[in-house]
Amino acid sequence: MKKDSQMFVEISKNDDLLIPKLFFNTLMRFGFISSIERLVDQKMVADEYNGCSFPGDLDAGEVPFEGIKFRYIDDEIIVDETTFRSLLKEACEGFIKHHPAHEESVRQVLKRIGG
Repeated sequence: MKKDSQMFVEISKNDDLLIPKLFFNTLMRFGFISSIERLVDQKMVADEYNGCSFPGDLDAGEVPFEGIKFRYIDDEIIVDETTFRSLLKEACEGFIKHHPAHEESVRQVLKRIGG
């Protein structure tokens, strides 16, 4: 993916939030606005390599977790709601920077989480 379309451009490999930031950078493949709508509604967005899921997405027999789980290739991390919202807002600001024509649509979605 080209750097000029990434939500998080400068990411250190030592960043504690590397996995969610890499996930957000892939959202252009899913359709950014439809993806953030699903995330705000706490619905999973995923493909075979990465994803973001919520406790309500679990199938029978899966290990329960609290928070929001991000997966990128073979790594995963669970973050709290505050961190999730902060990352989502930051990703949206990055998207708006590269796609100003969609600012109003993105801001409407963010209003649903108080953003």
